[in-house]
This record gives sequence, C-alpha cells and structure tokens, in this order.
Amino acid sequence: MSTLKVNKIEDLTGNTVLSSTGTKWNLHQGFGLNTDSITASTDVSTPKITSLATLEADTTTGIINMPTGNKLKGYDLGSIIAPGMLLQKKVAQWTNIYSIIYPTADTETTADLSEGTYSDGGNHHRVTITPLVATSKIHLTIELNANWTNTNVLFHFAFYDITNTTYVAPLGSGSSGRRPVHFAYRAQAAYDSNDMGQMRFSLYTDANNLTARTYALHGWAEGGNTTYVNHSNSSAASWSGTWVSLMLAEEIAVEQQ
Repeated sequence: MSTLKVNKIEDLTGNTVLSSTGTKWNLHQGFGLNTDSITASTDVSTPKITSLATLEADTTTGIINMPTGNKLKGYDLGSIIAPGMLLQKKVAQWTNIYSIIYPTADTETTADLSEGTYSDGGNHHRVTITPLVATSKIHLTIELNANWTNTNVLFHFAFYDITNTTYVAPLGSGSSGRRPVHFAYRAQAAYDSNDMGQMRFSLYTDANNLTARTYALHGWAEGGNTTYVNHSNSSAASWSGTWVSLMLAEEIAVEQQ
C-alpha cells in the first residue's frame, strides 16, 4: 500500500481547503466536507472535533486551549456545566416597610409555622426558581433586617416549598420532642425601637426535577412577637431608619455519579 504525504490540499482554483502544521490539519473557512464529523488520528495531540456537538480535549494533557481573542460561548442557561459551577441566581429583594406577627401555638411540630400575618397584606419572603439540571443543588438564603422592640422572643424558622406544599429537606431531626426546623433566632437588637437586627440563614437542598418552584420563609414565635421589617418601630428623625431585605435561590451544578 502506498502513502501519500502532503501538507496542503487546494481546490481547482488554487484556494487552500486543508493545510497541515505538522501536528494537526486545519479546515479553512468557506469549505465544507458535507459530513457531520471530523476525526483526527490517535497520534495527533491537539484538540479535535469528533462531531458537531462534541469537543474533545488534548489526548495528552486533557486541556482544551482557546487561542487569545477566542471565546467558548454558551447561548442558553445551563449550556456549559461543570461541578461547583453557579448555573443561575434568582433574587427577591424588597424595601417595603411592614410588620409581621407569627403564630405562637406550640405542638413542637412544623404545623406550628406559617408565613405569618403581614400588616400590608403581602407575602414578601418568597423567591421562585426553575432548575436547569435535575441533579443540581439549590442554595437558599434569607437575609431579613428588622426591629424587635424591647423583647427577647425566640423564633423558629424553616424554608417552605409552596409549589410542592412541603418543607424543604433536610429539616432538623426533631429528636426528643424538639421541633424540626431549619434555624432559630432570638431578637438581639431589642434595646429600643431604633435598633436593627440582621437574621441571616442559608441551606442546600436537592433540585430533584426541572419544575419551577416558589420557596417561602415560615416562622413561629414563643410569645408577643411583632417583627418590624425594613424599618425601625420609631420614626424619630434622629435615630430611626429604613433598610433592605432579600431572599436568594442559587442553582449549583454537582458532579454526575
């Protein structure tokens, strides 16, 4: 069998179709091969395209090198995924000023919790996200800035999946009659009606599917418990203030097993 050795292939008009650098073949712009694949021989150590949807790394180093000035771009959310990558972030942020009263019934179960009664009739502590990958993790965060005047009331809180009518997993174990929730908070900025306390908590949960879902914050209080969100209870010009609170849902890619 004979061997044909060339470093360039031209068409009949003299235009270069394929050229070799010695380690790889370059297909020049403007020419198609009428095929959906280009396959390099195993002794070529540069990146290769094995199909229109697959880009393989260097077979020696495992690296895909992008020349200066070039970019690898994904046009859709989730089109480029790697373990630990932030796939998307949804933020609900509000400056509304209102107060909340949480339920106080005590059965030591999550049935005691609710979104509470809002003075403005709203439900602000919510965020909606539609996962891009069913195996990813959803990272939930609440950052609530409020005033609790002259009180040291204990609160219990948990993230609630409104769409699927269930508390977000995992909850606390609930051992020995303890209420299984996500976190507790005792009002510490309670010296007077001007102080601001910052309640912040986060949790990771499984996405499980690609269905849109809305998460909310549910709470319970041990006694008299008015929570003044985003504002001091006092309106004295010298000391009072208004603030900003938020709820965050982030989707994080995890390694495929």
